Amino acid sequence: MFKKKIITKTSQEAKRERTIQEMIERENSTCPSCGHYDLFNGGLVRRQWVKTGLFSGKYKEIELFECRKCGCEWEVEKD
Repeated sequence: MFKKKIITKTSQEAKRERTIQEMIERENSTCPSCGHYDLFNGGLVRRQWVKTGLFSGKYKEIELFECRKCGCEWEVEKD
């Protein structure tokens, strides 16, 4: 007897999620000053954890970027 297969995510749903993630990554890597983007632009300089409040035990993750064309630096808060 074969066991029943349950689909938890269709290929269309997976493709949609990948497309959305690629759009977010492209937006995050595009320079907010000059609009420059290439595959390696802004190459993630570093990630760091920042405390959200003085007495809070909570932290948020920040990604820091730098534009290779104009030198602008920016950060993006991770969700």
